[in-house]
Amino acid sequence: MPERFQELAHAPMDAIMAANAEWPRFAAEHPGAINTTIGVLIDPVANHPWRPNSVQTAQRQALEQTLRNGSFGYQTPFGHQRFLEEAGLFVMGEETYDAQDDTVLACQTSGGTGALRTARDILEGLLEPQDGAIPLVLDAGWPNHPAIFDEPFDITSYNHMDAQTGEYDHESAVEAFSAAPNGSVFLLQTCGYNDDGMDRTTEQWDDILTIASGKDAVVLLDSAYMGLANGRVPDRYPIVQSIERGLLTFITFSASKNMGLYRERLGGLFIANANTQLGNKQAAALKQLIGNTVRSSVSNLQHDVAHAGAIALASPEFGDELFYARERLNQTRALFAEIVQDIFPAVAHGRGLFTKPLPQGFTPTQQNQLNESGVFVLSNSRINLGGIHLDKIEQVGTAVLAALTSTN
Repeated sequence: MPERFQELAHAPMDAIMAANAEWPRFAAEHPGAINTTIGVLIDPVANHPWRPNSVQTAQRQALEQTLRNGSFGYQTPFGHQRFLEEAGLFVMGEETYDAQDDTVLACQTSGGTGALRTARDILEGLLEPQDGAIPLVLDAGWPNHPAIFDEPFDITSYNHMDAQTGEYDHESAVEAFSAAPNGSVFLLQTCGYNDDGMDRTTEQWDDILTIASGKDAVVLLDSAYMGLANGRVPDRYPIVQSIERGLLTFITFSASKNMGLYRERLGGLFIANANTQLGNKQAAALKQLIGNTVRSSVSNLQHDVAHAGAIALASPEFGDELFYARERLNQTRALFAEIVQDIFPAVAHGRGLFTKPLPQGFTPTQQNQLNESGVFVLSNSRINLGGIHLDKIEQVGTAVLAALTSTN
C-alpha cells in the first residue's frame, strides 16, 4: 500500500446490519425460516413490513399535489413546516406544544438516526467541554447511540436489565445518572426500550428527571416508537415532564416504526425551553446553528414524504391504525410470554417491539440450536416480537424455551 494512505483498522459491521446481510442466505438454507433480528413491524395480512393505509393514501395525495403544482425546488433548511407542526403535536401533546408559545425549535430530519446525528452536532457546538469532553449518560441498548455520540462525548452507561429478574434495573440507572457531572447530557429512550422492551414507570421517570433538574442536565429524549408501547399519552410522559420542569429538552422523533416509513427516512428534531435556558438572543443563534447543520449535511430535506407525514398525522384513521398495531404487538407478546413464562416471566411486563431473554446473550450452542430450528436470532438475544407473524409465535416461543432450558 502506498505510504500516502493510512492503514485502516478493521471496522466490524453493526450486528443488526450484519444479520440483515446474512438473512437471504439463511432463508434459502432454512425453508420457512423466521427472522427475529431486524426491527420492523410486520403487516399481519400482507406479511411484509407494515405501512398504515392512512400513510399510503397520504403519500399518493402528496405526490399528486407535487406533480400538479410543479413544486420541485428547495425546502427551507428546517424542512416541511406542516409536518413539523403535526409531529410536534404528536410527540408533545397539544397542551404542552401550545404552551411553548411558538418557541419550540424544530427541523425535519432524515429519520430518527438523522435526528440524533443533528442533535449530536448541535450539542457539540452548544456545550462547553468539561476536561476536554462532553459528559453523556446513555440509556444503552441500541448500538448506534454510542456510534453517533463519539468524541468529544464521554459516554457513561449502566446495565439496563437486572440480570436476576430480567426487569429494568432502576437502581443502577439512578446510580449512573446521579454520578454524572453537572451540565451533562442525559440520553434516554422514551418508550418501547430497544433492546429489552423494559420501560420506566412514571415514578421512575420522575426520579431520573429530578436528578436531571438537580444537575442542570440537557435531556435528549429518543422517541422511535411513539404510540406503539402504551399509547400516545403514556408514551410521551417523559417528554411532557422534561419540558414542564424547564429543562433544555431535545426530542428526536422517528416515523419509521409507527408510520412504516423505514425507507423514506422521515423524522424530526425538536428543542424546547431554549429561550428560558439560553435567553432569546442565544436561542435565535441556536436556531441558526440548526439551519447551518442541516445545510452542511443533507442540504435539502425530502418534501413529499414529509407532506405525506403531515397529512397522515392529522388523520383520525392513522390514530386508529396505530391503536390496532399496538394491540397486535401486545397480543404477540402475550402469546410468546405464555410459552416462556416459567423461565422468563419478565417478558410479559415489556412493551413495544423488543424483548431480550438473556442479558448476557445466547451462548453459541443456544444460537446454533435456534438457527437449526429455523429461528434466525442475534447473539445478544434481542428478539423483535413485532417482526413475527402471529402464526409463527408458537414456533419461535417453543424454540426459545428449548434453547433456554437446554443443558448442552
